[in-house]
Amino acid sequence: MKTPDQYYEASTCYFSKPGSSATERVLECVNKRTKELNIKDVLIASVTGASALKAREILGPDVRIIMFQLNLDKN
Repeated sequence: MKTPDQYYEASTCYFSKPGSSATERVLECVNKRTKELNIKDVLIASVTGASALKAREILGPDVRIIMFQLNLDKN
């Protein structure tokens, strides 16, 4: 929350393991932050598009989701 001197505190979410198991919780943290800062655009990295679809579900229609497709093919 901003104060008149432009100082504000922000929380940070840390996860013990990477991967899709944390996606929903990450997006909940993102949703909270978009509301606090009135953010209207969010960039989502995804391999299959599932994270972008989950983002739409959690963030709602007022946030524009830009998906960057990752290619994890090792060949």
